[in-house]
Amino acid sequence: MKDLLPLFSTTDDPMQDPNGRAALARIGIYANLQAWKGPRMIGAENVDVMDGKRFVFEPGGRRMLIVPVWHRPLPLDDGLPDYQPDPLLDLIAFHPERPGQWWTLSGEPMLGEVWADRAAHFDEPLNVYATPLAWLAHGGRGCCVLDWESPPWIALANCRRVIAENAETARRLAKVTRPRLSAPEIRIAVADGVAA
Repeated sequence: MKDLLPLFSTTDDPMQDPNGRAALARIGIYANLQAWKGPRMIGAENVDVMDGKRFVFEPGGRRMLIVPVWHRPLPLDDGLPDYQPDPLLDLIAFHPERPGQWWTLSGEPMLGEVWADRAAHFDEPLNVYATPLAWLAHGGRGCCVLDWESPPWIALANCRRVIAENAETARRLAKVTRPRLSAPEIRIAVADGVAA
């Protein structure tokens, strides 16, 4: 797995620019980003959309916000045992005027997966947000499914209680967390090696 941190570190940091801070405040995420105690959670860069799901950095492309996808970002103290910081797994690009449409660099299915792990481990409710922008607006505490065609249903199914941001997200969650495993046919071998 390639660590994308060096690539993310080349993106512009809107928190360091007065116009960037004003833009983040207009979309309701500046205060949460300012209070965040972990690694940088937002960037801005020009990108080009390759298909319905992926993007690439492109100097002549459209300016979008870039959100890193960590499993467990350093120095987040999430209370889970055996903490080991993980590499940066993916990057998400979206435009704040269309928060329901986003693209990933490498195809990770979930933003904030550590919160699903925590919810399962501590038997806490898991907040699931409809968009990366909503996830940022709630301080990055919870998760956002990035790919509903191949969702992280095992991580979601391990949670006993899920709080969906809206009815559409609840409907999608119900669909992907239905039981996915079926029991195999089991036979008992007989003494001569022939299955019963």
